[in-house]
Amino acid sequence: MLNYSKIASDLRSRVKTDDATALRYVVLDARLALEEVAFERLRVVNKKYLADDLNKWRPKDVMAFLIAEIDENAAREFTLSVSRLPVDEANPPSTAEEFQKIEYETVGVQSGFDVKKLNRVWQALSSFLHASFEGYAVLNTEKAKKTILRASDFFDSLADGNLLMVGGLESFRFECVCGRPFFKKTVLVKKNSILTCPRLGCMESYAVTEISETPIVERRYSSFSCTCGRVIEVPLRYVDEMKGSEQVNFKCECGLDGIIKHGKSRVLIKNR
Repeated sequence: MLNYSKIASDLRSRVKTDDATALRYVVLDARLALEEVAFERLRVVNKKYLADDLNKWRPKDVMAFLIAEIDENAAREFTLSVSRLPVDEANPPSTAEEFQKIEYETVGVQSGFDVKKLNRVWQALSSFLHASFEGYAVLNTEKAKKTILRASDFFDSLADGNLLMVGGLESFRFECVCGRPFFKKTVLVKKNSILTCPRLGCMESYAVTEISETPIVERRYSSFSCTCGRVIEVPLRYVDEMKGSEQVNFKCECGLDGIIKHGKSRVLIKNR
């Protein structure tokens, strides 16, 4: 887990320089540390995401994904406590008042933060890492210093945290045909809902057909027979997202081209 206090102290120490080149490296390190705030919470869920396409995402995108798909408390502050004494299994507490009477021991605290603020500071730092009309070597050092100190203050606000519990709620997991794993909070998975693959560029989607101990999903696609006899499977998201006269082109393994496009009331397939 990141040592937020050390990061804040290090930034405040290094920001004292007036050397533009050295200051730009401080900006870079501050931005990298902000990205790590989001990605370390992602790692708690599953390290596979880091080897997939999430390394292209901005920290606000990572947090938006975690909050929407995994744990709505991913950016919230909370305290985890356990009772000092074992609970009577034969007569467990059942009301809020009974739970409040129990003596608790604090295990740890997850620091919370404003995702929009994280993104604003990240964007401000990023502005110093691009070429400009004045030239790359020209840096508004005073403005850069103020932005670095904003990042330092952000890390100070996280310094009391010593725990990460992203994904504490029960999650539903399965794998798309493209190989990308799905994670979804079980409470958010409803019968007849549609789950879309989070991998960039993948058009696969799945319909939730049953809710039992674990949700049952079916891949959404249409299959068509080519004149060569091969069966072509087309993900229905292509059709879902079509508008007006839009069409999708595809090619069979035999080399024959095809078109999917909207008719007035149905999808048409024809050879070109």
